[in-house]
Amino acid sequence: PMGGSHVVGLLALCCVVGVGNAALVWRDMRVLSFNIQHGADISYTVNITRTAMEIASLNPDLVGLQEVDNNTLRDGIVDQTTQLGELTGLWGEFSETIPFQGGSYGIAALGVFPRIDVRHFHFRKLVNVTQEPRGAIAVHMKLDDRHTLWLINTHMSLVQEELEYDVRELITWVHELAPEENFLLTGDFNALPNNPAFTTFHEAQWGYMWEEGCGVGPPETFRADDPSMKIDYVWHSVRQDHPLRVKCKYATVENSVVSDHRPLLAIATIEWGSGDDLFAILAAVGLIAGCLVVGGVSVIIWNRRQQSLPRRGQLIVEGTNVPVITEAQYPQYRALQEVEEL
Repeated sequence: PMGGSHVVGLLALCCVVGVGNAALVWRDMRVLSFNIQHGADISYTVNITRTAMEIASLNPDLVGLQEVDNNTLRDGIVDQTTQLGELTGLWGEFSETIPFQGGSYGIAALGVFPRIDVRHFHFRKLVNVTQEPRGAIAVHMKLDDRHTLWLINTHMSLVQEELEYDVRELITWVHELAPEENFLLTGDFNALPNNPAFTTFHEAQWGYMWEEGCGVGPPETFRADDPSMKIDYVWHSVRQDHPLRVKCKYATVENSVVSDHRPLLAIATIEWGSGDDLFAILAAVGLIAGCLVVGGVSVIIWNRRQQSLPRRGQLIVEGTNVPVITEAQYPQYRALQEVEEL
């Protein structure tokens, strides 16, 4: 049978577990980076509904899209961001990088969390580079009443000199945008993992969600029908002093040919609360107090229960609520009481 010490021990264990949870809260967030080639598959047949179905099948919380059209002639003057949002049940934000065919071409973000703010950034062009203009979009989101997160999405240059320059500009912009907040950065970087430009990211204490050992399966994302290059990423800050921390739980490249890129899906564990978090401390103190009260009441009830049981050799007077038993009958009576307690 469970004694008073057992009750106290069990409650103490519950308190320890509860306090740990009060000091560290987490949720898993599904993050997708996907170059959709304006809804065209590897045979260059455009079908934005098929693209939306691919996205929806992965059930993402946040999506960074590259090569998105907005009301261009080649796609029938369709606002692809709005259409993808409606078909997937997510909000959509578009950022133009170049005017194109009567409309716009650029990048987009989709998501489920309430938006607080949206920012657009255009990388400065190098005078000796003829590549298309590049940019980034940042969406500030509310996770709960106390915590926010930035989703940033970009599409980087194929030219190494411009890539290195844009990486430095992006780091500066993000640090100005969110000096004390964490972020998720999705994008087609047109660069392999060993590219020297990524050294700058690592120096800034940024990491991508494959190198942390969470990647499963082949990492290559391009070309979709026969992938041989990993050029799509989900980055985040790996600093441990952020009020909100991001860790990679799982990452994989989905086998898909609805675009010339394969979608990269990462499951990010979002953690917040720590020993120096006032809210966490108050929650922990309240939980401990509650445990002590419950523990005290439980022990009192248990002791009274024990006092109501007859002892060996005790003669119980007839007419009371406790059955009359003899010394020989006590073991059988106690066994029945144990079964009832269970």
